[in-house]
Amino acid sequence: MPAPTYLRTICTVPIAPGADVHDMALWSRIFAGWRFQAVRDETGQLTEAVERATKLVWHGDADEVRRGALIYAVWPQANQRLPALVNLTDDRQFVTVRVFASHLTEGQRLTEQLVVRMLRERAFTFVPGVRVALAITVGEVRTDLTSGQVSVQRGSVLSGFYRQNKYLLNVTLAVLLITLSVVLLITPEGNYTPLGKFYGLSERVLSAVLLNFLLLISQFLFFARHHNVIAWDAP
Repeated sequence: MPAPTYLRTICTVPIAPGADVHDMALWSRIFAGWRFQAVRDETGQLTEAVERATKLVWHGDADEVRRGALIYAVWPQANQRLPALVNLTDDRQFVTVRVFASHLTEGQRLTEQLVVRMLRERAFTFVPGVRVALAITVGEVRTDLTSGQVSVQRGSVLSGFYRQNKYLLNVTLAVLLITLSVVLLITPEGNYTPLGKFYGLSERVLSAVLLNFLLLISQFLFFARHHNVIAWDAP
C-alpha cells in the first residue's frame, strides 16, 4: 500500500497590484519565529531541502512549485523539521503557501498564525471566498481532508470584537453615559421626590451597566484568545 505523504495546508492568495512579494522584510514579518533557508543555490537550481519539500507536493502542482519557489522556512519547535513552502503561480498573480505537518491540529494552528499575519499586509488581497485546504496524498492521489474559509475582515482584535458585538457595545455605552451623567450632575433634594427616585434608579442601572462592562471585558479576553481567522469545516 502506498505510504501517505505529510499533511499539508494549501492557501492561494491574490497579490495586490504593485506589491513586491520578493521583499524579504515582508516574509520576515509573516514567518516570524521560523527559520529561513535558501531556496536556490549559486547556479539557480533548487536546494536539496526544497527539492525534498516539492516531493511532498501533489505531482500535478510540483512543476509550478519548482518554477515559482519563493520562500522555504522551517518551524523549529515542531516534532520534526517540517517546512513551509511559498511559490508564485505561473501567471505571477497569486502566491500559494503550503505548511506541512505531522498532525492535523499542528498544521491548522501554524497556518492560522501565518494567515493572521498575511491579513495585516497590504501586499495580499484576501477577497471573500478565499479558502485553505488541508490535504494528504496517497499513491499520487490528493485527498482534501477538510477546508476552511478565511475571514477577510482586516483590523485589530479590538475592531473585530466591536464588529461582532456592535449593537450590544453601543447600547451599553449609551446607557453608561446617560446614567453616569445623571449621577454626576444631579443632586436630589430628597430620596422620595420624583427627582430622587429617578436618581436612585439611575444609580442601580449604572451598577448593572458597570457589571455588564466587566462581563464584556471577559468576553473580549476570550475572543482575543480563541477567535478563529479560518472557519474550518468538520473533517
